[in-house]
Amino acid sequence: MVSGPQEARLAKALETARGGGLDVQHAFARRQIACWKLDAPAQARCILLGHTGALWEPFQTALTSSNTLRNHSDPLDTYITDLLKRAFGPLDIPHRLILGYGEPPLPPLQRICHESGLAHLGPAHLCVHPEHGPWFALRALVVLPDLEGPDVPTAPPLCQSCHGQPCVPRFEAALQASTHPTLQDVHQGWRAWLAVRDACPHGLRYSTEQIRFHYSVSHTEDIPS
Repeated sequence: MVSGPQEARLAKALETARGGGLDVQHAFARRQIACWKLDAPAQARCILLGHTGALWEPFQTALTSSNTLRNHSDPLDTYITDLLKRAFGPLDIPHRLILGYGEPPLPPLQRICHESGLAHLGPAHLCVHPEHGPWFALRALVVLPDLEGPDVPTAPPLCQSCHGQPCVPRFEAALQASTHPTLQDVHQGWRAWLAVRDACPHGLRYSTEQIRFHYSVSHTEDIPS
């Protein structure tokens, strides 16, 4: 049985994560996941953590104040890892933190997002959130075996009512332009992959500088509006 003070400490950990830019926080019961074997009770609370464009300002502040972070080969993953340690390190409730980046095997966060009711996985392999559209990213999963999680309804399938589904031909075009759909291909063919997201009418687009960072776009290239 988890006490009120323990719930308050969990809330504090989540608030720390939110203050660092992880503003997407979605709680659900482990039994909703069928796509991945997770060693936890069926009723265990799981929390998906991710971000919208809200990550950009605190991340930029951290880059400005830390030469080590600024010179790191992967500053964003390093920033998020440090943020999660700061948020959940002091938490005295049994928990497991599973990162969505780094060394494989990695959790299928998109499928978990879909099955847990956070956002619908669309035909262009993007999760489309009712508020954020495809303009959010998933970073980690927190599993709390001693807390009970809520059963969350299925997210609305926004893509089914989208006229013409313009993301689909753009996704197919991006795939055809890529030898293999790897991260390097996304960076090299960034215009085609950005066009897939831009085809969705939902959500608030990342800022130009955030798009430039995520898609590894040179400052000599223009970002289409």
